[in-house]
Amino acid sequence: MKDFLEKTLRQNVSIKESEYLHDKLPLAFRERYTFYKVKTNGLSWIAIQPKNDVGLVALRKDRAKVEKAAELNCAIFLDTATFYMKEKLVEEGIPFVLNGKQVYLPFSGYLLSNANERNIAQVHLISYLTQRLIFVAIYEKWREVTVSEAAAKLGVTKMSVSRCFDEIEYLNVDILGMAGSLRRNPGSARRRSKM
Repeated sequence: MKDFLEKTLRQNVSIKESEYLHDKLPLAFRERYTFYKVKTNGLSWIAIQPKNDVGLVALRKDRAKVEKAAELNCAIFLDTATFYMKEKLVEEGIPFVLNGKQVYLPFSGYLLSNANERNIAQVHLISYLTQRLIFVAIYEKWREVTVSEAAAKLGVTKMSVSRCFDEIEYLNVDILGMAGSLRRNPGSARRRSKM
């Protein structure tokens, strides 16, 4: 885990197995987890690594108890995780490190992943339909829109709109946010909060 974190974060990482929380937590935690004191770039935090398979609900509750007892941020070290588990952990803001694949440490500002990412084709020219989608999204102030809704509004197929979203994502145009197939326009939320 140390090598993966150092390679991914590109900084020195200190990881030491620790037992100092054993007197502050129930005995079941000793059987369920290995505890680590971690230091990255001057920031100290705690990590727990399940010794056996532990469900998402138990991980969520146990991590919160450890964080409260340690009075430090707590992350979960995982060797494997399902796609659903990773999505839920990120969605709920629960820090974790998936060995060799993903780092999510919101308390230090890291969300790094090199696995399960889509390859998007290079874009040299913006297609007519993508331009149209951008203008319609701006003029009609789309806040949240799915591929299906956008296709219906533009009168084109879902596949065409999906390709438009891929072009927008590749060009890094800050017009549509993404969460799976749901795209939202972050600009309209910002404008409304200023009013």
